[in-house]
Amino acid sequence: MADRGETTPTPVSVRFERPAGPLGLEFARKSPGGVILARVRPGSRAAQAAARAAAAGGQPLRRGMTLTSANGLECGTATTASVGSVIARAGFPLTLTFVLAPHTTADSQRAIRVNMLLARMQRRFRK
Repeated sequence: MADRGETTPTPVSVRFERPAGPLGLEFARKSPGGVILARVRPGSRAAQAAARAAAAGGQPLRRGMTLTSANGLECGTATTASVGSVIARAGFPLTLTFVLAPHTTADSQRAIRVNMLLARMQRRFRK
């Protein structure tokens, strides 16, 4: 596999000051382990916290980001069933840290599209 010049992703942190209902985050299973951000509910506490972080010059939360920690508690092996208890155990104020998956960068997206196109062309000419 060719090196595409990918670097270590910069962590993105979102802070919640106090417990006041659901955060508004939905997670999905990541293979081989851990969870990714599946959705940030519009108007939720998570959407508001992410907007504040982005306004301060940070990166916005995006679907596909990997949850790495909750107040420093490792989330690399969390499942969709256990992520809620990990977050609850972390307590408040709560800082969730995510990283953007390297395959979702713009350059890597282009590389994926080119590879898919090449694979289609190869299948066509094998017939």
